Amino acid sequence: MSVAVTTSASLPPASDTNMLTSTFSLVDYVVFVLLLVLSLAIGLYHAYRGWGRHTIGQLLLADRKMGCFPVALSLLATFQSAVAILGVPSEIYRFGTQYWFLGCSYFLGLLIPAHVFIPVFYRLHLTSAYEYLELRFNKAVRVCGTVTFIFQMVIYMGVVLYAPSLALNAVTGFDLWLSVLTLGIVCTVYTALGGLKAVIWTDVFQTLVMFLGQLVVIIVGSAKVGGLGHVWDVASQHGLISGIELDPDPFVRHTFWTLAFGGVFMMLSLYGVNQAQVQRYLSSRTEKAAVLSCYAVFPCQQVVLCMGCLIGLVMFAYYQEYPMSTQQTQAAPDQPHFTEEKRTHNRVASMLKSHHSPRQSWGVGGVLLSPEPAFSPLTVGLPSVPGPLPKARSLQTLPDLRRGRAACPGERRRALGMGFSEESCALLLHLQFVLYFVMDLLRGLPGLPGLFVACLFSGSLSTISSAFNSLATVTMEDLIRPWFPHFSEVRATMLSRIIAFGYGLLCLGMAYISSQMGPVLQAAISIFGMVGGPLLGLFCLGMFFPCANPPGAIVGLLAGLIMAFWIGVGSTVASMGSGRAPTPPDGPGLSLPSNLTAVTVATLMPSTTVSRPTGLQRLYSLSYLWYSAHNSTTVIVVGLAVSLLSGGMRGRTLNPRTIYPVLPKLVALLPVSRQKRLHCKTHSQDLSVDTAVFPEKMNNGMLRGSRDEEAMDAPEEGPARQGISPTFIVQETSL
Repeated sequence: MSVAVTTSASLPPASDTNMLTSTFSLVDYVVFVLLLVLSLAIGLYHAYRGWGRHTIGQLLLADRKMGCFPVALSLLATFQSAVAILGVPSEIYRFGTQYWFLGCSYFLGLLIPAHVFIPVFYRLHLTSAYEYLELRFNKAVRVCGTVTFIFQMVIYMGVVLYAPSLALNAVTGFDLWLSVLTLGIVCTVYTALGGLKAVIWTDVFQTLVMFLGQLVVIIVGSAKVGGLGHVWDVASQHGLISGIELDPDPFVRHTFWTLAFGGVFMMLSLYGVNQAQVQRYLSSRTEKAAVLSCYAVFPCQQVVLCMGCLIGLVMFAYYQEYPMSTQQTQAAPDQPHFTEEKRTHNRVASMLKSHHSPRQSWGVGGVLLSPEPAFSPLTVGLPSVPGPLPKARSLQTLPDLRRGRAACPGERRRALGMGFSEESCALLLHLQFVLYFVMDLLRGLPGLPGLFVACLFSGSLSTISSAFNSLATVTMEDLIRPWFPHFSEVRATMLSRIIAFGYGLLCLGMAYISSQMGPVLQAAISIFGMVGGPLLGLFCLGMFFPCANPPGAIVGLLAGLIMAFWIGVGSTVASMGSGRAPTPPDGPGLSLPSNLTAVTVATLMPSTTVSRPTGLQRLYSLSYLWYSAHNSTTVIVVGLAVSLLSGGMRGRTLNPRTIYPVLPKLVALLPVSRQKRLHCKTHSQDLSVDTAVFPEKMNNGMLRGSRDEEAMDAPEEGPARQGISPTFIVQETSL
């Protein structure tokens, strides 16, 4: 059976199925099971400890008593998924160390949330980040933001659960659906029963496992090839060590400016306004502890990025040191090593023919032939020409390919047969490639393969549990409690647990859909990135622009989402038409930190020169790292335009604490005429937040002002009587 892929680089040494499955010993299974048992035990411990005494605040915000250290590690683990752990080494192996400069974006990407978003959110004493949108705009904007976030995270969960399990199944022989069900059930149980405190403390444990698993690969791999110095020398000799690329072109996939500054907006969409992270800030004992936890993430993120990059370099040096041996490539003389199916073989021939044009950029330099029934990551070189495919060459004549990017033909063949797109297959291949390397490297070292698999499952568990908890929180606080304000604490707590269980079942359903519908896998990881930018723009619009009003916020959000999906879908369609692989939008990922698609939806490298696109094609080639900046800017520009055209905040209420604390002082420096024109300030209703204090939380999810605030002059039927913190009527009057 055969499928067309790029074969422009050397592949790892091949091994048969028995060698792969024998990598896992009894000790490895014990290590892996121990991870699941301990994760479940932590959740059950916190559930038992607080059973019958849990309030909704304890379940969703850990009673706002978490310390800096556990919150920091939980922030790190939330988007450090298994896809990220496998994705960064693949990126470095295939494209070099330019991606390492993404670490420069972490400084502003974490400093801005610490001093801009955290003060505003924490002082409002929120539970859900989207409560802010109601206080700043109105309930309609809050619901729009909440629904957008739910859509983003539900789709993301299925991919985080399914893709690593599929890679694990292909390389280690783990049963696919047993892996999926184990992850889903364990995660659902400890998240629903233990609440945020259980999620945070399991994140701490799982983060340590992730660090240890990656560190073992670096130590063992570098020791086998002669040390890290030799690894660096080999990578440098083969051009993997990249210098600073200062090209300012935003349409170049990776440059210093794209990584260092475009990455800032990606980080802000994750660490600034994403509910999963905001919830951790709000669970801190004090605002200072929340800020310190954000600071603490910075060195941890740098260490995680360095480890991922080093694994990629070690992997490259390892396969330069231990290339495919003759024994591994020879087949038994009396048995055919490969079999082919006519239908699939003809399909590959058709693919080659259709892409053979002046604009060809698929770079189909060979065909992967899947041995039946055994698994083997072997490649047979075939010429990239139209017409019928020649018979497979013998493995002894395999050309010396320098750097291969395809390791698991069996799974790729199966994925194509199920209707997966080429890009989705590339995702599976690159996840499998790194995992295959680790299993090959650690073979014969009992316990270590199991530790790395535990490392991968830790990444998935931490990400999925955070998604469950944040989704349960926004569903309860933003969609249910405002409409049913008289729920008792006991009923609200029980309902929150039921919602978390429901999202667990939904996650398993999304994983199943991903397995049955190929395009869903690519679409899901793309949608995560498409939605993050517009949500960032919505919060920035409210926080930095006092003249922005509810109509502007809603229209701006819709414009940002339309722009995001237009570029994301257009990029995919354009790439299919031209044969070039698309530039994926940002997402999780990763760290990639937190950017799922940055390296995993990898492209097939061009084998021919492609002319620079123009017009809309040019827009579609925008680097994925600028997507958040582009889409959030769209929300702000459109939102401001609509707000000013509709009268700004004239005659509307404005809560001064929803504005960034420094901004009112900057507004005060503007000329009086400009302040009047912006409809954002009057003499008697200064937007200063010097008197801001912590409001009290009501049972209906709204905010109520404290005693000092209620003493302020307010109409009898004003907002303070309705359970909302005091607001100020902004009128266009002379100063």
